[in-house]
Amino acid sequence: FALDNPAQFLVDGKNQIAIMGFNTNLTSSDFMMNAELRSFQPDKSPPKVASFDPSPGNVSLLREITVRFDEEVTGVDADDLWLNGDPALQLRGGNTMWTFIFAQGDFGEATLSWNPNHGIADTARPPNLMDAATVALTHEYRIVDDMPPVLAAIQPPPGSTVRGLDRVRLFFSEPVRGLEAADLRVNGKLPVSIAGVASGPWQIEFEPPGSGIVTVDWVADHGVTDMAAEPNPLSTQGWHYNVDAGYAPGQVVINEILAANRDGLKDEEGEAGDWIELRNTGDATVDLAGWSLSDDAAKPGKWMFPSVTIRPSGSLVVHATGKNRHALGQTLHTNFKLGVEGEYLGLFSPELPRRVADEIAPAYPEQRSNISYGRLDNGGWAWFESPTPGRANRGSTVSGMLAPPKFSAQRGIYDAQFRVHITTDEPDAVIRYTTDYSEPTAVNGKKYVSPVAVRRTTVVRAAVFKSGMLP
Repeated sequence: FALDNPAQFLVDGKNQIAIMGFNTNLTSSDFMMNAELRSFQPDKSPPKVASFDPSPGNVSLLREITVRFDEEVTGVDADDLWLNGDPALQLRGGNTMWTFIFAQGDFGEATLSWNPNHGIADTARPPNLMDAATVALTHEYRIVDDMPPVLAAIQPPPGSTVRGLDRVRLFFSEPVRGLEAADLRVNGKLPVSIAGVASGPWQIEFEPPGSGIVTVDWVADHGVTDMAAEPNPLSTQGWHYNVDAGYAPGQVVINEILAANRDGLKDEEGEAGDWIELRNTGDATVDLAGWSLSDDAAKPGKWMFPSVTIRPSGSLVVHATGKNRHALGQTLHTNFKLGVEGEYLGLFSPELPRRVADEIAPAYPEQRSNISYGRLDNGGWAWFESPTPGRANRGSTVSGMLAPPKFSAQRGIYDAQFRVHITTDEPDAVIRYTTDYSEPTAVNGKKYVSPVAVRRTTVVRAAVFKSGMLP
């Protein structure tokens, strides 16, 4: 049994310690006690900061600051450390090492200070709050932009083979200025035009160079810089293409989609969402770098692939969740979702202007929960009762879509109880309904056999079911 502050029980002079013990059973003779008294020298030294990482001074980025204390501390919170008066957003660490994560501030001076009402203390008995002199100190940083801008992406991808080439599109790591047509050479010739803003896209157009290897180079004395107070020149490197008018970019098609995924395939965060499956129907592995998916025919480059390959007869599933993830090695997520009511969906090769590799046009039909829409062996399309992401399209197909049921009363406010009749014109069909807001399915809800009594505010949902048909 530990006493955090035993001095409170002591008096001047001689003190006695009495221990009272109780046996659990009055008739039991088994009673033993081994008493021991230990005292500890009080720790009255408050914890101090041993170091900051990065150290105060000039830095190019100040998103995280790691604080190392000279002993173990507790009671550390994100709002204990302030940068320009704003508390940290997140905190991680433990023991003597704690990392505070801030919003990235503007370039210039930045002052680091402690919250005077912090609760940081050591593990002594009683605990000592952090040294007051440490808390009173402020630390000065200067955030300077000394990183040169670089090309973050190029379309078409460098090194690729294309059927034609009269333009390229550039994306930079940060906003740039001073980019002019004279800064580039395409097979040694000046571009015809250049247009863009900030970090891009910047479109460079030039006379078609014809078949063969085409090189794109920067001139040595280009004037492209970032927007820093002391501008950093663009870090440059040339690239090339192979122009071949007879080149076939790969036989990749849209093979299956699911636009209303309620509880099927889940992404890396455990969430069920829309997905698109592509399939390589050709004999060669296809690198999708620079290819794109879009739900808008007028914006063919809406979401671009990183360098990811599909082997012959292989498939690739892309989550259509709107999370927009396309970094190499990440699970792929488009920046758009699939509309349940039906919409355009296209796959485009990496050339500029982009060309359609495959599409569902003008739109795929209306979709239903957990029912996929996929390509048949004969090239046609059908709904599949059991989605097969990453596998061949097999299983029961659905030939059509049932009309919604008819209600004898419309939604609204009524001043008396009544009964709702639900009907369908489809022969041999079954109507199922719910009154608990849930979606009626083949296994959820009640089978309709008689009118539904409405005695209070009631939400009635109903659907028609028939084998081989979509509700």
